[in-house]
Amino acid sequence: TSCKKDRICTCKVVDKTNGSNGSKYDVTYTMHNVTKSTAKTNCIDYEIKDETTGESITYDCFLKK
Repeated sequence: TSCKKDRICTCKVVDKTNGSNGSKYDVTYTMHNVTKSTAKTNCIDYEIKDETTGESITYDCFLKK
């Protein structure tokens, strides 16, 4: 049985609003009291809606902890 604990997901983001090269930054968020397999699934499938276009943006994410 996998133990439940806090897991950290980190995503590489490229903001292309100011041109095609864009600025790069990381987004990190914590999932509380989850198994590693649940955290990995949620982390890899992480996406955000773009506020301007409404499109889903998927980032390059990995489970850090």
